[in-house]
Amino acid sequence: MLIEIIRFIIVLAGAVSGDYASTYIDLPKGLGVTGRSEIILFMLFGALFGYLIGGIAGRRLQKSLLWAERALQKVPLPELLAGVVGLVLGLLVAFLVSLPLGILGQAWQMPRLFAVVLLYVILGASGVRLATRRWQDVGRPGGHQAGLSGWLAGEQTPSGTAIAKLLDTNILIDGRIVDVCRSGFIEGELVVPRFVLAELQAIADSEDDLRRSRGRRGLDVLHALQEEAAVRVTLTDRDFPEERQVDAKLVRLAKEMGAAILTNDYNLNKVAKVEGVKILNLNELTNAVKSILAAGEELVTKLHKAGKESGQAVGYLEDGTMVVVDGGFALLGKTVVSEVTGVLQTPAGRMVFAKLKAEVPSV
Repeated sequence: MLIEIIRFIIVLAGAVSGDYASTYIDLPKGLGVTGRSEIILFMLFGALFGYLIGGIAGRRLQKSLLWAERALQKVPLPELLAGVVGLVLGLLVAFLVSLPLGILGQAWQMPRLFAVVLLYVILGASGVRLATRRWQDVGRPGGHQAGLSGWLAGEQTPSGTAIAKLLDTNILIDGRIVDVCRSGFIEGELVVPRFVLAELQAIADSEDDLRRSRGRRGLDVLHALQEEAAVRVTLTDRDFPEERQVDAKLVRLAKEMGAAILTNDYNLNKVAKVEGVKILNLNELTNAVKSILAAGEELVTKLHKAGKESGQAVGYLEDGTMVVVDGGFALLGKTVVSEVTGVLQTPAGRMVFAKLKAEVPSV
């Protein structure tokens, strides 16, 4: 329907243009077309040209409108409203600034028109850009820098919207974030910077089989997140070319947006905390929901390698928790029963210390 309406409008414009052109262009006398017939011929030619151009313009405009509609659906409502207000204020400023240009004479009509259009475009776009970047400053005490999408889960904006979370490369390669999002524990917008996506693509194109597999897994996880209805995932083009490390770019972007970083990288966790950036560490979440092991409980685990101390052997539980078994060195490669003597919680994970009780008989 939209294409037909646009085509009809352009056909009318073509016919009017043909009528206008007939007053300036005379057809050769040999054609025998004069007077009203000449006007009708020009109008028909203009309408035909408008019909052809109208179809192309209508399809292009329809695609542009659909693209704009999808893009606007991803923009948070407060940011959209801020952009509209910024546009109105920018156009108002452009109107006031262009008023003195009215004193220019008729000879300056075209330069004046060009200057006025340029003012409206530049100041209107600047108003939108400034308003969308700073819209949350109005609602935050002290004017602290805020993000475009709200606060972190657990910390809410005055309107109750959870703020944005930046995803790093490691959390995408890890893959557990998809299940966490499906569980409903993650709220707010997940933001993936383009420089993180570029790093994933570089890893996926690596000649090393293991790195290539990890990179492709990260891209698959990102696609799964985009398909997940429980969360909204957006990409941002904001970059810091002067920073060479992706972690440094993430920290700067998080500070600029007032967002948090969702990661499982221990070093990034430390750096971000020093910079005052909120971190959501998936490993800490995993450790927090693990069942608590008390001294005296029995564990069944397979011993994989020697421990640091004499006579020790190391095994792992199903969730990856390291178990250090005292006296298990002689049974490397065997499945044993051990008794928990202590649990050590570290930022990198949980370690269980146990003493050997017996070997599990092989079946």
